[in-house]
Amino acid sequence: MPYALADRLIESFFSILAAFILWIQPALPYLCAVIAWSLVTAIILSLVTTARRSLTNLRKIHQIPCSRCAFSTSDYRLKCSVRPIDAFSEAAINCYDFESTDTTQLAL
Repeated sequence: MPYALADRLIESFFSILAAFILWIQPALPYLCAVIAWSLVTAIILSLVTTARRSLTNLRKIHQIPCSRCAFSTSDYRLKCSVRPIDAFSEAAINCYDFESTDTTQLAL
């Protein structure tokens, strides 16, 4: 007997749902098309935003001069002998201790 109330609630829910579907049925293809194109547009905008953020981060990473510095070591335990905490991070972009290992710049 306690299941009778739950069965009636479920039956009334599905009868209301069926009536709603019959009522919205003429507009359903247009509604589905709008939803589908909205999802496609959202995915494309998400991809474009991700690409822009990636390019911005890539440009910032390429400004880090540590790989061309004379104080940079090839040891993973001590990356830089002058500024080991800031080495190979964004904090090293405007490093005051940077000395180039490029021989063409040293000759000038």
